[in-house]
Amino acid sequence: MLTFDLLLELLNERNAWHNIDEIADKASLSEPETSDIINFLARYKFILLDKHGQKAKITEEIHEFLTEIRLEEKKNLIQGVKRASPSLFLNLL
Repeated sequence: MLTFDLLLELLNERNAWHNIDEIADKASLSEPETSDIINFLARYKFILLDKHGQKAKITEEIHEFLTEIRLEEKKNLIQGVKRASPSLFLNLL
């Protein structure tokens, strides 16, 4: 799984605020690496950052998008179609 996908999945888990250090730990990344990716995701409106930049939360639109992807994956799994990563779908936008 791509790091980008992993961070989106981690943030989408509970659809709640996550500490940057918690995200870094779960993703097995350094805090600077995590901050760079988190700032990128925030810049392009995939996530929200708190006013101190210490917590991140996925936006409602991206949460809904990832939820729909999961539903499609489950449907495709039943039909025997190979799984695609969320970043594949993002490339189509």
